[in-house]
Amino acid sequence: MKFISKNRKLILKFFFFILSLFLCIQCSVFSKKTIPQAPLGDRSQWILASFPESKLTLFQNLTNNKIEIRYRENGLNYVLIAKEDWDLSYKSLEWMQIAKQDLGFKYYAGDYEKQADADHFQLTDIRLGYKDNRANKHYLHSLAKSYPDLVELHSIGKSNENRPILALSLSNRKTDASEKIPVLFHCSIHANEVITTEHCYDIIYFILGSEKLIKKYLDSFQVWIIPILNPDGSEIFWQSSHLLGRKNPNVDLNRNFPFQWGKSGGKYSSKNPESPYYIGANEGSEPETKAFISLADSQKFVASVGYHAYANSLLIPYSIESVTNPDPDIALVIGEKMANGIESLHPDKEFTAKKNLYSVDGVDQDYLFFEHGTLAFIMESSHLNPDYHLTPAILKSFRSVWTNLLDQISDREKIILRITDELGYPLEADIFLDSMKFSQGEKRKSHYKTGIFFQIWNEKLTGNIRIEKKGYETVIIPIRPEQNFTPEPIRLKKSKD
Repeated sequence: MKFISKNRKLILKFFFFILSLFLCIQCSVFSKKTIPQAPLGDRSQWILASFPESKLTLFQNLTNNKIEIRYRENGLNYVLIAKEDWDLSYKSLEWMQIAKQDLGFKYYAGDYEKQADADHFQLTDIRLGYKDNRANKHYLHSLAKSYPDLVELHSIGKSNENRPILALSLSNRKTDASEKIPVLFHCSIHANEVITTEHCYDIIYFILGSEKLIKKYLDSFQVWIIPILNPDGSEIFWQSSHLLGRKNPNVDLNRNFPFQWGKSGGKYSSKNPESPYYIGANEGSEPETKAFISLADSQKFVASVGYHAYANSLLIPYSIESVTNPDPDIALVIGEKMANGIESLHPDKEFTAKKNLYSVDGVDQDYLFFEHGTLAFIMESSHLNPDYHLTPAILKSFRSVWTNLLDQISDREKIILRITDELGYPLEADIFLDSMKFSQGEKRKSHYKTGIFFQIWNEKLTGNIRIEKKGYETVIIPIRPEQNFTPEPIRLKKSKD
């Protein structure tokens, strides 16, 4: 009997242990912090209303100063009021008027009029609010002026309506730039996804604000950042209608790149000019697309991340279902590492790494991956343009995506060659790895300006590397991966034929 009683006690203890473990797991699931989906301008959740300046004091007293003035114009104050509050408390006020619902985002954003006006710039200014072309120009010029040893400002081209496309390159200019690895982060190719611009500024803010990250990243990388790749769309979105701005204004730029252009035939890559997903009359037709391609050709980015909203995913190239990835699929390996441990604040979806969201073609990541071997990813943020005070938490939840990418490149073994002629001048040469299999006719070359060839190593990469250039003798060397960023020098001799 004592034996049975003892066993019963053990069984009960085990039962209560399992029950407590289950409850603990359930509590952790249900206590996970999330942020509701409430994009500014969503008519189902917000009312944009206006009232005359003469009623300002009355409004402030009525609301206990808890509702901010979003925008002031022509003697009117614009405010955003939750729809349920409007119906209960404000609808009957004759001096409060519902504004037109197709106004530009400047009426919704808050803090818009306070930005780009300060005489003195400090790094924290770039976290004051959402940014249009005007604020973006002000901040990028201010950053280049304030950090001359770390920041260089570039105009990579002009938009369809002749606006400059501005970029920053971050690098410790006190160290040798010739062997630095170029990476790219770009945002607002769909300018109605204005939260993506904040992801780009978050990278700027955290690198420049940390001596540790400056040393860790800017001694080895040249980090290119384009906060607004679609300035025309941004102008439409901010000034005309918050319901527009995806296109430039005519073409969805992220359907216009010259890889598998127009071949999927789905509604998300449309040949209809009225569609928000219109691919353009020809591949690579748009000046913004051409500017991006020109930058990519000049830099041969090792990796890139394009930010979008708000599918809460990391998309890995190739995004087209019918297109076979190289073997070994190093982009998949790196992408899964980048997504590891991300706990987004999306209320319904877990963050995942995947191939695509839907059938699509002509996107920048596939073009970069095909043309230059760039480890090119799309990062879909968790929210679409929430109230700005919510963005710091959202940006923080995804920060390790870009740090993981840079750390993967830093920490993994890699193959880096510098191809030159006998006099030491850089050569663009064809590079073939015995164990790398391509299915789309991809070609890998050394950089025409620097002679650098870069490849993240994988244990499946074995055998030899063959280096060919017309007029020069072919060189074959064994694969010798290294941890550091020092390139292996390869000199090609002129052929005797």
